Amino acid sequence: MRQIGGCDRHEAKPLSERVIDIRFRSLGERFQRTYAQDLSRHWGKVVRLNPDGTPPRDNPFVGQAGALPEIWSSGFRNPWRFTIDAPTGDLWVGDVGEHCWEEIDHVAGGDGSGAGADFGYMWFEGAHEFLGVPTGDEVLPVAELAHADGDCS
Repeated sequence: MRQIGGCDRHEAKPLSERVIDIRFRSLGERFQRTYAQDLSRHWGKVVRLNPDGTPPRDNPFVGQAGALPEIWSSGFRNPWRFTIDAPTGDLWVGDVGEHCWEEIDHVAGGDGSGAGADFGYMWFEGAHEFLGVPTGDEVLPVAELAHADGDCS
Protein backbone atom coordinates (compact mmCIF):
# COMPACT_ATOMS: atom_id res chain seq x y z
CA MET A 1 0.00 0.00 0.00
CA ARG A 2 1.36 3.39 -0.99
CA GLN A 3 1.34 6.06 1.74
CA ILE A 4 -0.89 9.01 0.93
CA GLY A 5 -0.62 12.20 2.95
CA GLY A 6 1.69 12.66 5.88
CA CYS A 7 2.21 16.41 6.20
CA ASP A 8 1.00 18.63 9.02
CA ARG A 9 -1.02 21.17 7.04
CA HIS A 10 -3.70 21.11 4.33
CA GLU A 11 -3.28 17.45 3.59
CA ALA A 12 -4.72 14.53 5.55
CA LYS A 13 -8.45 14.63 6.06
CA PRO A 14 -11.26 12.40 7.29
CA LEU A 15 -11.34 8.89 5.95
CA SER A 16 -14.82 7.73 5.02
CA GLU A 17 -16.14 4.60 3.46
CA ARG A 18 -18.99 3.67 1.19
CA VAL A 19 -21.46 0.87 1.63
CA ILE A 20 -19.60 -1.14 -1.02
CA ASP A 21 -16.39 -0.89 1.03
CA ILE A 22 -14.55 1.60 -1.15
CA ARG A 23 -12.73 4.30 0.77
CA PHE A 24 -12.33 7.98 -0.08
CA ARG A 25 -9.80 10.39 1.38
CA SER A 26 -9.41 14.11 0.81
CA LEU A 27 -6.04 15.86 0.73
CA GLY A 28 -5.38 19.61 0.66
CA GLU A 29 -2.89 21.31 -1.66
CA ARG A 30 -0.34 22.19 1.06
CA PHE A 31 -0.24 25.90 0.12
CA GLN A 32 1.02 24.96 -3.35
CA ARG A 33 -1.80 26.10 -5.65
CA THR A 34 -0.60 24.23 -8.72
CA TYR A 35 -0.80 20.87 -6.90
CA ALA A 36 -4.62 20.94 -7.13
CA GLN A 37 -4.37 20.65 -10.94
CA ASP A 38 -1.33 18.32 -11.08
CA LEU A 39 -2.48 14.72 -11.56
CA SER A 40 1.01 13.42 -10.65
CA ARG A 41 0.42 14.50 -7.01
CA HIS A 42 -2.21 13.48 -4.44
CA TRP A 43 -2.45 17.00 -2.98
CA GLY A 44 -5.65 18.95 -3.73
CA LYS A 45 -7.56 15.77 -4.56
CA VAL A 46 -10.11 13.25 -3.39
CA VAL A 47 -8.64 9.77 -3.74
CA ARG A 48 -10.55 6.49 -3.90
CA LEU A 49 -9.09 3.24 -2.57
CA ASN A 50 -9.94 -0.39 -2.01
CA PRO A 51 -9.79 -1.57 1.62
CA ASP A 52 -6.28 -2.94 0.98
CA GLY A 53 -5.08 0.51 -0.18
CA THR A 54 -4.92 -0.27 -3.89
CA PRO A 55 -6.80 1.88 -6.41
CA PRO A 56 -9.99 0.36 -7.82
CA ARG A 57 -9.55 -0.61 -11.49
CA ASP A 58 -12.39 1.71 -12.50
CA ASN A 59 -10.80 4.86 -11.02
CA PRO A 60 -10.71 7.51 -13.75
CA PHE A 61 -6.93 7.87 -14.05
CA VAL A 62 -5.86 4.21 -13.88
CA GLY A 63 -3.49 3.62 -16.77
CA GLN A 64 -3.20 7.30 -17.72
CA ALA A 65 0.43 8.35 -18.18
CA GLY A 66 1.54 10.97 -15.66
CA ALA A 67 -1.52 10.55 -13.42
CA LEU A 68 -1.78 8.76 -10.09
CA PRO A 69 -4.32 5.92 -10.21
CA GLU A 70 -5.72 6.67 -6.74
CA ILE A 71 -7.18 10.04 -7.82
CA TRP A 72 -10.98 10.20 -8.06
CA SER A 73 -11.38 13.98 -8.48
CA SER A 74 -9.11 17.04 -8.49
CA GLY A 75 -9.11 20.82 -8.19
CA PHE A 76 -9.59 21.23 -4.42
CA ARG A 77 -7.77 23.65 -2.15
CA ASN A 78 -8.40 22.11 1.25
CA PRO A 79 -11.31 19.66 1.28
CA TRP A 80 -11.42 19.57 5.05
CA ARG A 81 -14.78 17.85 5.57
CA PHE A 82 -16.82 15.47 3.49
CA THR A 83 -19.58 12.97 3.85
CA ILE A 84 -20.95 10.20 1.70
CA ASP A 85 -24.65 9.89 1.01
CA ALA A 86 -25.10 6.15 1.60
CA PRO A 87 -28.14 5.65 -0.69
CA THR A 88 -26.46 7.30 -3.72
CA GLY A 89 -22.72 7.01 -3.01
CA ASP A 90 -22.35 10.74 -3.71
CA LEU A 91 -19.75 12.80 -1.84
CA TRP A 92 -20.48 16.24 -0.39
CA VAL A 93 -17.25 18.17 0.18
CA GLY A 94 -16.58 21.34 2.20
CA ASP A 95 -13.60 23.06 0.59
CA VAL A 96 -11.80 25.97 2.28
CA GLY A 97 -11.34 29.02 0.08
CA GLU A 98 -8.13 30.99 -0.11
CA HIS A 99 -9.25 34.60 0.10
CA CYS A 100 -12.96 35.31 -0.24
CA TRP A 101 -15.10 32.18 -0.67
CA GLU A 102 -15.74 28.85 1.04
CA GLU A 103 -17.55 26.23 -1.01
CA ILE A 104 -19.62 23.08 -0.89
CA ASP A 105 -19.02 20.66 -3.74
CA HIS A 106 -21.05 17.69 -4.90
CA VAL A 107 -19.10 14.73 -6.29
CA ALA A 108 -21.43 12.21 -7.91
CA GLY A 109 -20.21 8.79 -6.88
CA GLY A 110 -22.88 6.16 -7.10
CA ASP A 111 -23.26 6.25 -10.87
CA GLY A 112 -19.58 7.05 -11.52
CA SER A 113 -20.27 10.43 -13.11
CA GLY A 114 -18.06 12.21 -10.56
CA ALA A 115 -15.05 10.20 -11.63
CA GLY A 116 -12.35 12.51 -12.91
CA ALA A 117 -14.23 15.72 -12.09
CA ASP A 118 -12.12 18.88 -11.73
CA PHE A 119 -13.49 21.29 -9.12
CA GLY A 120 -11.49 24.17 -10.48
CA TYR A 121 -9.11 25.41 -7.79
CA MET A 122 -6.83 27.44 -8.61
CA TRP A 123 -8.76 28.74 -11.60
CA PHE A 124 -11.77 29.36 -9.36
CA GLU A 125 -12.43 30.21 -5.74
CA GLY A 126 -16.06 29.30 -5.23
CA ALA A 127 -17.77 30.15 -8.53
CA HIS A 128 -15.49 33.16 -9.08
CA GLU A 129 -12.51 33.22 -11.42
CA PHE A 130 -9.38 33.39 -9.30
CA LEU A 131 -5.99 32.68 -10.93
CA GLY A 132 -5.04 31.62 -14.43
CA VAL A 133 -7.28 30.58 -17.28
CA PRO A 134 -10.03 28.00 -16.67
CA THR A 135 -10.37 25.10 -19.10
CA GLY A 136 -14.15 25.26 -19.19
CA ASP A 137 -14.54 21.73 -17.81
CA GLU A 138 -14.53 22.69 -14.13
CA VAL A 139 -17.42 21.68 -11.87
CA LEU A 140 -18.58 24.71 -9.91
CA PRO A 141 -19.74 24.42 -6.29
CA VAL A 142 -23.37 23.83 -5.39
CA ALA A 143 -23.07 26.51 -2.68
CA GLU A 144 -20.58 29.16 -1.64
CA LEU A 145 -20.15 31.31 1.44
CA ALA A 146 -18.48 34.72 1.45
CA HIS A 147 -15.79 35.53 3.99
CA ALA A 148 -17.13 39.11 3.91
CA ASP A 149 -20.38 37.78 5.46
CA GLY A 150 -18.42 36.23 8.33
CA ASP A 151 -18.48 32.74 6.84
CA CYS A 152 -15.04 31.22 7.18
CA SER A 153 -14.03 27.70 8.14
